[in-house]
Amino acid sequence: MKFITNLINKYNKPLSLKFFNNTNLFTYNIFNALYKKLIAKRDKVNILKRFIEDGYQKIGNVPKSFINDINSNLRKQNPNNVENPLFRYEVDREIEQLTKDMIEKNFSNIIEEMEEFYQASMKLTYIRINRNHGYESNEEKFSNYFHTDGYIFTMIKFFINLHDVTEKHGPLELIKKRNAKDFLKLNYKINEFRIFPSKNEKNNELIYKNTGKQGDVLICRTTELLHRASKPDINLFRDMLFLEFVLVPKKNEYKKNIFSICENSPDYLKKLDNPVSKKLSKIKGITNLFKVFLEYKNSSKIIQI
Repeated sequence: MKFITNLINKYNKPLSLKFFNNTNLFTYNIFNALYKKLIAKRDKVNILKRFIEDGYQKIGNVPKSFINDINSNLRKQNPNNVENPLFRYEVDREIEQLTKDMIEKNFSNIIEEMEEFYQASMKLTYIRINRNHGYESNEEKFSNYFHTDGYIFTMIKFFINLHDVTEKHGPLELIKKRNAKDFLKLNYKINEFRIFPSKNEKNNELIYKNTGKQGDVLICRTTELLHRASKPDINLFRDMLFLEFVLVPKKNEYKKNIFSICENSPDYLKKLDNPVSKKLSKIKGITNLFKVFLEYKNSSKIIQI
């Protein structure tokens, strides 16, 4: 058994590239495929059809009042310090409350449909705001190489533009599922799991660029799609609000409160990383992954309070 485990660990990402055209773990991709087959309810999907099929979808925009209030707070934090191309804003209690209000007033229908599809309870697990500055080299400074996030697909990301974003501002870029194989043929080098795209013009046909207006919202399964933060032009920047949600197994003792987990982890905003998201959707070991799958499968029969 140990030999098989070691073998799987050694080839976890190479197998994913071959069979799933992404750089997540092969074991996670198998978990995802079985979840879609045995637990998820596609017939419950109406608004989110493109998200379910393609792994990403624009879902409209949030009112400017929310964005303006958040930006007013951020301007106090000296984001124009360009010594480091990545500037991470502090998410204080004011921004946390603004974000919660925004979620409650704008995403209730999205949350309801996510829960129906996943047959699980959706929980906010992380809030992050970054400013990416342009810089000269091709070094990776802020996840600007293509990659796939190493979590099971119950972790979902929302990307909210804090200003108008053009191609010059370094938008999020992703590879559509149907284009992933062609993209890897053009750009993948052996044993490379962070991929910098070549200058081949065909790449432009394969890459979706998340440009848009202030307040535009993109949801994405970054656990299945190759994606990156592209570089802004020199002297330009991109500000983005990132929200992470995890669909957790339903439990009768949970009230329908999307904020219940983060409210029980009061320091989750103080971390530079995303500890709650990792705890819930970065599962270590095949045995634990199987146990988690059974927990989702069994809890999908529970009627939510």
